[in-house]
Amino acid sequence: MAMEPDWEDLERRLTALPVRKLRQLGRTWFNGALGGASTKRDMAHAMASQAEHWWKRCADLGGRKRVRNVMLALEQLEEG
Repeated sequence: MAMEPDWEDLERRLTALPVRKLRQLGRTWFNGALGGASTKRDMAHAMASQAEHWWKRCADLGGRKRVRNVMLALEQLEEG
């Protein structure tokens, strides 16, 4: 079983992204799942919360794989 991500760290990393990159990640992986979040902080919080939901409640539907893909995409955005 894969180790559960640190959700607070994920939110911190998302908040550290420039808005342009945060929106790019949001469009690719969270489109329609952000509940109308408009500020950078709200978007980062909604993304981390949604990822945690996928991890804990949707594991049997591919949620953990989706979270791993989000984490990989985040790493790529952080690198440049």
